[in-house]
Amino acid sequence: MNDLGVAQNGEDAPRLPEGSVIADRYELRGVLGRGGTGTVYDAVDRIRGDEVALKVLHIELASEPLVVARMMREAELLQRLGIGHVLEFGQTRIGPSSDVEQVYIVMPKLSGAPLSTLLEAGPIAEARAVAIARGLCDELARAHSHGIVHRDVKPDNVIVCSDESVRLIDFGIAKRQGAPQQANVTEHGVVFGSPEYMAPEQAEGLKLDGRSDIYATGVVLFEMLSGERPFVGSAEQVMRDKVMRSAPSLPEVTSLALRRVVSHALATQPSDRYRSAAAMSWALERATLHPMDEDDVSPSRASDATSDGYGTQRSVRVGRDSVDVSRPTEVGRPKVVAEKPARSVPRVAVLPWWGWTIAGIVGALFGAWLAWRR
Repeated sequence: MNDLGVAQNGEDAPRLPEGSVIADRYELRGVLGRGGTGTVYDAVDRIRGDEVALKVLHIELASEPLVVARMMREAELLQRLGIGHVLEFGQTRIGPSSDVEQVYIVMPKLSGAPLSTLLEAGPIAEARAVAIARGLCDELARAHSHGIVHRDVKPDNVIVCSDESVRLIDFGIAKRQGAPQQANVTEHGVVFGSPEYMAPEQAEGLKLDGRSDIYATGVVLFEMLSGERPFVGSAEQVMRDKVMRSAPSLPEVTSLALRRVVSHALATQPSDRYRSAAAMSWALERATLHPMDEDDVSPSRASDATSDGYGTQRSVRVGRDSVDVSRPTEVGRPKVVAEKPARSVPRVAVLPWWGWTIAGIVGALFGAWLAWRR
């Protein structure tokens, strides 16, 4: 399973004993889960008394400089940008006899469940699925506004909290736009992501932007509504199918407008998808208001509704906050909210008093000249 800050039945894994204290502050109380890079522990902050989720890098990876450096950069970036829900991070020796410093990341302990757990019971009701998808768009809008592409949006990484709010977690393979390395391939040419959820361009190892996360959100919404993923099979088959053919349609039991939203999000070409998470959230809202109007949820209409008409994204409410999200080709650039020009008003000439006096004299002389001519 992935690194989650919520309780789950995880795999058997080496674990630190309960009562261990990390960084002289965080006391471990048990294991919440285990992921590919680390184990997440249930812990308590002995200074503040808060319950937290504490991720510790696997001991066998602690001696890998590239892994350690990447995890530290990830935590530093997410904490600085205020996304990813990172409270604190660092390196520490764990255990009196240990001579290896292990990376740890402290996160809030979330009260809820991964979306993957909810999907075990089958499809989710349409209204709730839309609400969850809009909450996911909210999280993506916040990340994209800072130039962060998540690259691994999937039900395991979507937490539905007890108050029905949504949190996107595990930014372990997220990438910031403009970074020197290629967007989604390591130096060894390995593609990051989960094949069944990644966008076609991600499967091909091409450059990514926020619309790649839009595609993954479409896959998640498809699965919530139908209980199935649009593409299944081996990793190689799924990645090939995504590039070669369009995604299947949802069953007709789903409203027409919502089927169109999912179809647009799952477009093979990024240019045919919604241009931002805010635009997709707007389309989801319109699909709820006008379930039979498929034209009302088009990407172009959604872009017009969430843009000021000059290529600049307006501040759009997509959940808890108002977020500015720039064009997909400009992710990470400073946000400038432009104002539309005011309606033009006919201009009226205004003369000073002496102008009117001169005009009167000239008019009188002209009238006298006309009378003399007669």
